[in-house]
Amino acid sequence: MNMKNWAFWRVVLCGFIAVFVQLSLPYSPSVQDTGKRRQTESAAQGLRNSIKQFSLEYHTFGPFAQGAEQSGDLWLSSDSDLMAILLGQNNAANPRKIAFGEWRDAGQRQTNGIIYSNSGTVGPLVDSWGMPFHIQMDGDGNGQVVDPSDPQRQLEKSIIVYSAGPDRNFATWPDNVTTWK
Repeated sequence: MNMKNWAFWRVVLCGFIAVFVQLSLPYSPSVQDTGKRRQTESAAQGLRNSIKQFSLEYHTFGPFAQGAEQSGDLWLSSDSDLMAILLGQNNAANPRKIAFGEWRDAGQRQTNGIIYSNSGTVGPLVDSWGMPFHIQMDGDGNGQVVDPSDPQRQLEKSIIVYSAGPDRNFATWPDNVTTWK
């Protein structure tokens, strides 16, 4: 056998071994879950940063203050109204029409991005499991918000964002994805 033939068969053999090893490894859903958590963390941090940039640009949480107030904090969701403001599509709340962030289209699976209507109207920003984010902002200017996972604690943050996580339940904290932990 000449050297060219040997090199070819060695490459083929390595290919077969690689395929065999890949097929023999057990499927691990935790790898997929880790990817979804990372995507959600990234979207949550992006949302938090966009709200912060908006407040720095306009010197107010103004349009966001329409949310229900609770213990001096403002609580809201990443709904279509919020996203229209942050994407510069609400001229009354964002008269300079500045887009304060970019998020992917959630697509047909309606996860990990913005859900757009058939007409192209912006909808809510959702996590990797199809749920909108919850946002909490310091409404009284003390630089703190109540820790939603432990209402007895205060967090030294002006804005926090969190996702319900894989179980899609905001009340169960072990799997929630947050911007402060």
